[in-house]
Amino acid sequence: MKLKKISFIYICILIAVTLTSILFSNSLTFASGDMEIKVSTVQGKPGDTVEVPVKFLNVPDSGINNCDFMLNYDQNVLEVDEVRAGSIITNPGVNLGLNTRNLGKIATMFVDETGLGKELIKTDGEFLIIVFKIKSSADDGVSYVDLESMGAIANYELETIPLNFTKGGVKVSDDSSTIITDKDKESDSDKEDSDQIELEETEDLDKPEDLVPGSKEGIHKAYLSGYPDGNFKPENNITRAEAAVIFANLLEVDKNTQSKSDVNYTDLSGDHWATWAVEHVSDLGLFTGYPDGTFKPNNSITRAEFSTVVFKFMELEEPQQVKNKFDDSVGHWAQKYIEKLSKHGYINGYPDDTFKPQANIKRAESVALINRALDRGPLYEVEENFPDVPDTYWAYGDIAKGAIDHSYYVDEEGREVFLEKLND
Repeated sequence: MKLKKISFIYICILIAVTLTSILFSNSLTFASGDMEIKVSTVQGKPGDTVEVPVKFLNVPDSGINNCDFMLNYDQNVLEVDEVRAGSIITNPGVNLGLNTRNLGKIATMFVDETGLGKELIKTDGEFLIIVFKIKSSADDGVSYVDLESMGAIANYELETIPLNFTKGGVKVSDDSSTIITDKDKESDSDKEDSDQIELEETEDLDKPEDLVPGSKEGIHKAYLSGYPDGNFKPENNITRAEAAVIFANLLEVDKNTQSKSDVNYTDLSGDHWATWAVEHVSDLGLFTGYPDGTFKPNNSITRAEFSTVVFKFMELEEPQQVKNKFDDSVGHWAQKYIEKLSKHGYINGYPDDTFKPQANIKRAESVALINRALDRGPLYEVEENFPDVPDTYWAYGDIAKGAIDHSYYVDEEGREVFLEKLND
């Protein structure tokens, strides 16, 4: 992959930030609680192709205007197949430069080329995706992707951003399947050791006969289901009635739960399959009808509407000031909800700086959003029964998390690993 030409504006920014660092400190500060660059840890067999995300966490409100750093990896174990931009880079063709020509090294540079702060990185999420081919001669064990060097990283005011770096990489095992093994949120004890991943080469990440002492176990109930034909139809739009049932299930109410709602929608009869759910969620203020007194249960729910319901369900505090990240959400009735969820990394916009609030949300997108908001899943080492959701589908683990009554345990990497189905 060729390194794109470095623009004049980037050179100016780099010089300015470097001078600032020299004047005010001898080096970048690495301190607890600061922004974090985190390399995920994945697992695969010799000969597999795996994807290793590089994530930005605790991104400051001021955003990232520019950064450059170099990673290293063991070329005797791993071979770079591709490096691509993550979801938090809105205009990678212009703002991101990469160089993988030196074996064992990955150089990356980012800068908001607008010079106006329009394409700053402002949310947590995936900055890069490194696609590695594990060499067939690779021995079992962990092959780390580590920090080789750190250049300038600054906000729009060209102030240096202090940060931590957490290495990750690829755990090679003949008995493994390729699975992503990290989570954005860690326990307090994990954070104390966030400057390194302590993985012994003799560890076995498969489900143990006896859980690791002190590991967390739990139960999650299903809150959504498929269609009568056995399919899930992940690319279908989700209706307002279906969304109401999902949130009613999350609240653990059912048809037999007495509702206090006195809301009467003119287009929702008592024998409608979702009336019970609509009444409960309306009573709690999660859903509202339209000015003409209808609920429109069969209408597809929009991205703005669904984001608003999630915001209210989580009881988030409404922001006093709203940042205009998405151009097409400015002045929209749901702008404050959209911007707040985006700030937390629960939702993403599109590469053209839009959110498309009036576009319909897909079933797979809705379950992924709910799981991120509730800090659930995805679920690993589970077999799903929907024939139209292959295990290679991007939301496979999230759909399984939402569609199966199950017990799980949290492994050493913070993954929620399937134990058994409940209520079979």
